[in-house]
Amino acid sequence: MEGVLSIKQSEFYKEFESVDLKNTFVLNTKEAEDIWRTYIDENLKPFHSLDKTHWILSNSSKSIGTWLESYNNDNYQKVVKMLDLELDWNEDNILFFFMSPRFVIKTTYQDFKNAWINFLMCEDDSPVLVNKNINKNVLVFTPNGVIKEIASDS
Repeated sequence: MEGVLSIKQSEFYKEFESVDLKNTFVLNTKEAEDIWRTYIDENLKPFHSLDKTHWILSNSSKSIGTWLESYNNDNYQKVVKMLDLELDWNEDNILFFFMSPRFVIKTTYQDFKNAWINFLMCEDDSPVLVNKNINKNVLVFTPNGVIKEIASDS
């Protein structure tokens, strides 16, 4: 696979050393920027620099649950059950976990569910999760612990 590095060989290896992930990779800077341009912002603006008219901030959203209490209490299954209940995603769907224009993790829904806490150890300040297979499902994990589902334009 070109342009990617196994999560276990990346700078994030410590956050993931306790879980077995076979389909989780960190994109190199060029790939991350290309994916960010495709799914988030053509101008590579970081999440917190997006203006209020940007589709992520202006499109309708709904809260599908919370993550912070489960994160603080190592309650993995509560969030997994909520995601499965709220989302119509398949285990092998390809996801992009966007931390910034330069840091994007490519994974599967199954790997994400197995390690969602580990992902949020890498970035818990509004990371964006996009399902490549179902563009209408874009999630933002807000710093106050809410998981928002946002209607995408695509």
